[in-house]
Amino acid sequence: MSKQDWLDYFEAVNGRSASAEEIAQALAAGEFQEEVVVPETPQAPEFVAAPTAPVEEPVAAPQAPEFVAAPAAPQAPEFVAAPAAPQAPEFVAAPVAPQAPEFVAAPAAPAAPTAPAEEPVAAPVQEPAPQAAPANGPAFQQAPQQAYQQPTQAAYQQAPYQGQPGQPYPGQPSQFGVAVGGYWNWFLSALKRPTAVENPKALNGILQYVLTAFVLTLGTFFTASGFTGGYGMDFRAFMLTLISLFFSVYAFQVAGFFVRRVVLQDKEYSYGRSFEEFGRLSVYTLPLALLAFLVGLVKVYEFYGFINFLIFFLFFVGTCYVVHQGLNKTNFKADKFLLLVASSVVLLLIAIFVIYVNARILEQVAVGFIPSAPNFSNFGF
Repeated sequence: MSKQDWLDYFEAVNGRSASAEEIAQALAAGEFQEEVVVPETPQAPEFVAAPTAPVEEPVAAPQAPEFVAAPAAPQAPEFVAAPAAPQAPEFVAAPVAPQAPEFVAAPAAPAAPTAPAEEPVAAPVQEPAPQAAPANGPAFQQAPQQAYQQPTQAAYQQAPYQGQPGQPYPGQPSQFGVAVGGYWNWFLSALKRPTAVENPKALNGILQYVLTAFVLTLGTFFTASGFTGGYGMDFRAFMLTLISLFFSVYAFQVAGFFVRRVVLQDKEYSYGRSFEEFGRLSVYTLPLALLAFLVGLVKVYEFYGFINFLIFFLFFVGTCYVVHQGLNKTNFKADKFLLLVASSVVLLLIAIFVIYVNARILEQVAVGFIPSAPNFSNFGF
């Protein structure tokens, strides 16, 4: 595109004449080719002075600026195609906009484009230029690109920064805390209604057995230590006492389950339910075990044996209640009295086995703090 064509195009689009700065910017951007015809005008008369026929031959004269301008602007053929499609600069300038200044600044004289490029930035004349999008393509493209990149980078940086402190995550309780809280609610409910079994969970019954056996072990350990003056009461004796008491408590629950499920054939009575039900029936043994521990701690030994008797009596009553419920739900056609006798025999056999095992365990404990401990095997155990 020649300079005159570009001036006409600019005046038609903007409604005003282009300033010297805008012409310089357009020339630097390669929107038109500098007319080299001006210095060659003296040659025109030479061709005109020649015979009239050669005057029409210098049609190649317009091509002379192309070859002359080729080294000055290597990308001139790209912009020459612009007049054929007025929208071509828009589509071409959109993707090439970031790279256009780099390639244009390299071949063109660096000093020439930089001087006018700095002045339009500071001058207020550039404010209306972005409004004329089709005319000042390169000038308009640089401004919105910078404005577009800055807010996107700021928004990209602020998004995670604002999101991190604004996401409060509630603290999730531990499994131990959930188990303890559930057991406490279960314990309070069992104190009010020991026989009301709702949503049975074996964990609550197991915790009931463990806590009761542990507190009973502490009470027994302190009581025995007070009797013997602490002689022979070591960690080994403590663990043997704990095993013996837990085995005794567990035997009451297993005996009731075995009689009800195997002897009386109550198929609805599961093993997990037996933990829940027997734990609720023996819920009062834990407060009594705490009382026995306090009695042993303050050395009031007169009440310790009586409290232990109450604890094991409640365990026995709980087992009898489980067997009684099994008699009411059994599918056997036999007389209930005969079933009760059979159940009692099974319970007696289990009790003999438990007493035998506990006698062996307590014999090992007694050897530690009683020099002349009796051998329970001499009594037929």
